[in-house]
Amino acid sequence: MLKYVIQRVVLMLITLFIITGMCFILIRMLPPATVSPEDPHAEIVELRREALGYNKPLLVQFGIFLKSVFTKWDWGVSDKLYVGRDVFQMLYQNISNTSMQFYLLTTVLLHSLIAL
Repeated sequence: MLKYVIQRVVLMLITLFIITGMCFILIRMLPPATVSPEDPHAEIVELRREALGYNKPLLVQFGIFLKSVFTKWDWGVSDKLYVGRDVFQMLYQNISNTSMQFYLLTTVLLHSLIAL
């Protein structure tokens, strides 16, 4: 029994690593913000890219991403879709909304069944 539990936990960790890697690669495939050299904000964009570590190799970026996600629960700041918003807060808000909807649905269903 213990061998089975250990095997399942190891498979779960491998799956988590693969899914995390796929998400990281898909996010990095989004096109970057293009800025012309004449644009007055070009220097700011380059400083932001350097601060986020986009100038480092992809494997180093992935290692930094894994470290920040699993040790500090820092999912970063959205710079592609919702610029400037904290990703963890967006996830928490959506999950809490979904769980509230699930709670209301199950409450209504249980009350309907009890009323029968």
